[in-house]
Amino acid sequence: KQVFIRVAGSDDSVYLDLANDKWEQVEITKKGWRIVSNRESPLAFRRSKAMSTLPCPIQGGSLDELRDLLSLQQEDHLYTMIVGWLIGAMHPKGPYPILLLQGEQGSAKSMTAILLKDLLDPSGVKSKSEGVSERDLAIHANANWIMNFDNVSGLNTNTSNALCRLATGGGFAVRQLYTNKGETLFYAKRPIMLNGIADIASRQDLAERSLIVRLPPISKLRVRKTESGIWRTWNDSKPRI
Repeated sequence: KQVFIRVAGSDDSVYLDLANDKWEQVEITKKGWRIVSNRESPLAFRRSKAMSTLPCPIQGGSLDELRDLLSLQQEDHLYTMIVGWLIGAMHPKGPYPILLLQGEQGSAKSMTAILLKDLLDPSGVKSKSEGVSERDLAIHANANWIMNFDNVSGLNTNTSNALCRLATGGGFAVRQLYTNKGETLFYAKRPIMLNGIADIASRQDLAERSLIVRLPPISKLRVRKTESGIWRTWNDSKPRI
């Protein structure tokens, strides 16, 4: 039986695994959503050691709380692109646009990416550094639904091509451990985020697959929030968002 990680689809429904001890899922249809047990669901999920639990969602919530936390009250176009990417990240089959969060130092790129991943696919490892091999990407994609790469300063050709394949669908052939001739084939499509100061999508194929969001710097006139304060507000708001 085919098993899935975090998000999957059946007929006209999308299922989101809460990864809790009860093995509950959120069943989403065009009529609304409800929490179902794994026995009620037609789909089976697997759990990786990297996955964390999602809280049970609360009816009557609003995305306005997300907008406040991301400090995008005046940037309608940026907020629309981010919400569009989030909706796309819940599509069970893809392909997925790559979200590129760019901006100068102090524009909260890393925290924005961490919160977006935590909203749909919380993990013990909230972000990864750049410079990974195709084998590393395959392992990371096997354990996570949303892949988040932090402080990217540049991508070599092989990594850029591998990210493109991972976003739109493509296979990886990686060498089996302890062998010189054996290969393991891995196929996946995943939502991906990258953030950095410089232009990340220097290659055309990556740029064509990307939503580029240039975050504004946080005004010096505003009172900055502490990280612990952000997480307290976030954990309270997340079930409603």
